[in-house]
Amino acid sequence: MAVKRAKPPAARKREDWPYEREGYSDLPGPAHASAHAAAGPTVDSAPPSGRLQAFLGSVLAGCGAVWAAEAVVQAHFLPGTLTRDPHPMELTGAGLLIWLHGKWRRATQLR
Repeated sequence: MAVKRAKPPAARKREDWPYEREGYSDLPGPAHASAHAAAGPTVDSAPPSGRLQAFLGSVLAGCGAVWAAEAVVQAHFLPGTLTRDPHPMELTGAGLLIWLHGKWRRATQLR
């Protein structure tokens, strides 16, 4: 295998602009209208993100669980405590549904 030696820099033919690049900078600019800032959804009208929904749902479910535990302890562990006052369990269930919906929104991309 023969090794070719490079020519010294003065002997090389140097082109400032290669032939295949002729007309490269003459391309027209993009032809599109810029979008106005008010055209997109605003912060107030945008639905909450999946991460925010999952966070708020877990907070609600935790508050409902704490409320249910407090109601059971204050009633001296009577079996029918949460039957007479189901609001803590409803809050826990609503929090779980919101959390689950937030997890679903983060896992899927709607098109």
